[in-house]
Order: sequence, then structure tokens, then C-alpha cells
Amino acid sequence: MAELCSVCKKNEVSVKCEECGVLLCGICVKEVMLQEMTPASMVKPGISMSPTRPGMTKKKVCLKCMKEADLM
Repeated sequence: MAELCSVCKKNEVSVKCEECGVLLCGICVKEVMLQEMTPASMVKPGISMSPTRPGMTKKKVCLKCMKEADLM
């Protein structure tokens, strides 16, 4: 039997919260876009000045972490 989401207890788990590790379904997961905070990224926001590092990163988190954690 498949594991159920720790938040809604209804749907099958698809991902884990990248902050706290709680199991989440596709409905309960929230995606947050974070801008890299380096001197190069401050020059042109949202645009990476380096070909090897992205200017933005995407995190998958639960609603609780999205509200409580300082993701920036």
C-alpha cells in the first residue's frame, strides 16, 4: 500500500518537503522560486551572470514551512 500525504491524509505521496522532510502529495506541495543572493545576481535580478549557476532556484515545501521559514 502506498504512503499517504502527511498533510491531507488523502492522496499518495509524490515529494518530500525540502525544509522539514514531511511527505507531501502533488496538491499540498508548494513551489517557491528563490533568487540567488550573490554580488553577480545583484547586478541583473533574475538573470544569472554565470553559465554554471542558475540565478533562480526552485524549492518544493509544505505550507507550514512556506509560512514559518525564512526561505530568502
